[in-house]
Amino acid sequence: MPPPDRSPEAAADDHAERFEILDGLLSARRSTEPHYHLAFLAVAPAAQRQGTGAPMLAHHRDRLDRVDLPSWTEATGDPQGIYTRYGYTPQQAIRLPDGPAVTPMRRTPTAGSHPLDTISAAGSSQARGLGV
Repeated sequence: MPPPDRSPEAAADDHAERFEILDGLLSARRSTEPHYHLAFLAVAPAAQRQGTGAPMLAHHRDRLDRVDLPSWTEATGDPQGIYTRYGYTPQQAIRLPDGPAVTPMRRTPTAGSHPLDTISAAGSSQARGLGV
């Protein structure tokens, strides 16, 4: 017996056409600049609002700031929530036919904002002073 079909089309089943529309609308609005695309950030409903997603976004933000790379994501629901606290700026929402609004969000990296930048800079100064 062959393995099950794990293609996106098979997963979408009867909703494949709706997923194609969604993909087309999102692709048309995605940035062409070099960037990191935060595809999904999901926390189980029972674990939401307990500080589970915040450390993941903080780690993500810090890594991208170190390499000076912008990032994009798409959010449903309230885009003013957790993403804006981590520097994402909502763009014009995409209204899906018979579905929710999806809000593309962009985050510009903040050079020198990572807490370890300050520590490593201080450590470098101390190391030079010691002739290391």
